[in-house]
Amino acid sequence: MLFNSHIFLFAFLPVVFTGFWLLTGKADGTWARRWILAASLFFFAWWHPPDLLVLGCSLVGNFLISRLIFARSPRSAHWLLALGVAGNLSLLGYFKYTTLVVATAHWLAGGSFSVGDIVLPLAISFFTFNQIAYLVDCHRGEGASYSFDDYCLFITFFPHLIAGPIVHHREMMPQLTATRRFDAMMVAQGATLFVLGLGKKVLLPDTVARYATPVFLQANLGNAPTLLDAWLGALAYTSQLYFDFSGYSDMAIGLGMMFGIVFPVNFASPYRATTIADFWRRWHITLSRFLREYLYIPLGGNRSGPTRTSINLMTTMLLGGLWHGAGWTFVAWGGLHGCYLLIHQRFSAAIIGTRLAAALTRGPGLVACWAITFIGVVFGWVLFRADTFTSAMSLWKGMVGMNGIALPERHVAALARVGLEFSARPLILNPSVEVLAWILGLVAIAALLPNSQQLVRHAPPMPTWARWAEWRPSLPWALGTSCIAITVVLHLTQVSEFLYFKF
Repeated sequence: MLFNSHIFLFAFLPVVFTGFWLLTGKADGTWARRWILAASLFFFAWWHPPDLLVLGCSLVGNFLISRLIFARSPRSAHWLLALGVAGNLSLLGYFKYTTLVVATAHWLAGGSFSVGDIVLPLAISFFTFNQIAYLVDCHRGEGASYSFDDYCLFITFFPHLIAGPIVHHREMMPQLTATRRFDAMMVAQGATLFVLGLGKKVLLPDTVARYATPVFLQANLGNAPTLLDAWLGALAYTSQLYFDFSGYSDMAIGLGMMFGIVFPVNFASPYRATTIADFWRRWHITLSRFLREYLYIPLGGNRSGPTRTSINLMTTMLLGGLWHGAGWTFVAWGGLHGCYLLIHQRFSAAIIGTRLAAALTRGPGLVACWAITFIGVVFGWVLFRADTFTSAMSLWKGMVGMNGIALPERHVAALARVGLEFSARPLILNPSVEVLAWILGLVAIAALLPNSQQLVRHAPPMPTWARWAEWRPSLPWALGTSCIAITVVLHLTQVSEFLYFKF
């Protein structure tokens, strides 16, 4: 059941929302929490009912281990934590990485190995990470003992279950167990944010995908894209991924607000970043927080000298890349960003206190920093999207002009009259001016305009020049949101999954 499907919008959500608020005042909200827990399990099982058994075993196992950690001595708790983390990683590894391991062994040994089809349970990466974080917090003495119902609700609450945000129990449980009253203002804000996210998903990435997919497909087939095709495909995917995942996050956060729950911000205009470190403070913020608190810092962080810091950082980024997908291209993508971050660290340390450091914080220097960061991110997304290293390399070659420069046939003759000769062979996309404007316009929207969290939740605060557009309970906002909702419904002829669902 997708957030952008008819069954969710016109059946599941209205029924669950109405039932939740009708039950909220009964038995201190216990029945409301049970109602939303049952709805969340139903939402999960809708995709593939057998996956509910995997989720149930994971919930029971982690809950029991957490209770044992509370009841045991620190030494015993240490082994229990190790058992719990190993169990979670084993479950994740079997379903998500067995095929990769077997394929790699097949390639190295030249043999023939087969494990059959392994169906990846929906959201296994997200609910596994949430539970590992909870066990670690329990071991640190930062956790709390909850009832089984409340623990299950924390993990399975349907707005964030499938693709995040990845949340801490300490920011969620007080909200889930609190006595609440219907807050019309909060519900209106949440509904507005949900509609904006829905519009992002249906009206933007689903349309720009038609320009990204053919380029990557042709590269996979061995057809080398030329300069224009390569850049248009890469920029189209750059926009598609951003609007798809940030749209999902907006919908998840908006749904949470409709049920009285405030999730943390997951995106803060990452394509506005002027350094690669700034990009990772803005992109998938809750995943970056998890990797920092539960991997980078436990490895030693930056406390043991530059060499050890570099190893810790690269290890974190490689594992972060592997988390995204069971493929070596994802690991390489994480490694590429690890290299970016190491270069940024060394460069920043070398120019501290110099005129260059000051020049890079304003004017042309700041624009140059943004351009370098954005181009580096785009090159990284090519590796993230490509099926093989060969196709990624083909696209990279195209982006730097090594595959030649070809223009649409209608422009070749005009340029020839002024002495400029270009190949007239057909392009993959053969783009029009409107296509170019559409793709570049999406990049500009992501990089220049306030994001939906700023508009609706004022988190982070809006820039001064755009405060006139902040959300408020007003007729213009109501009409605008209604128009977006109607337009989305009219475009829901073919429902597409979110890109992050496969991670």
